[in-house]
Amino acid sequence: MQRPHEYEFCGNVKKQAIARSGGKCEECGDPGYVEIHHLLGIYYAINFYPQIKPYLVSSIANAICLCVKDHRMYDARLKDEHPYWAAKLLGYLDDVK
Repeated sequence: MQRPHEYEFCGNVKKQAIARSGGKCEECGDPGYVEIHHLLGIYYAINFYPQIKPYLVSSIANAICLCVKDHRMYDARLKDEHPYWAAKLLGYLDDVK
């Protein structure tokens, strides 16, 4: 499946995420190269949460900066957290994890 463009982070959201993290991995705190990751993945948003609009999936509220190592580990671990992040984007949860 090709990832629909409207679900991708735009340059402004990427800049906001990097500014928020101070250019550090938000998981381990290491400075340097970071990748912007979707907390609620695009695949899950499209297939399991179609009520969540693309602009929410591609927003700063759904972004986290991760180093390459933590990005790989996060992908594997995050599968169980998609319902939580979907609820956050839908406004069902107010607390920050």
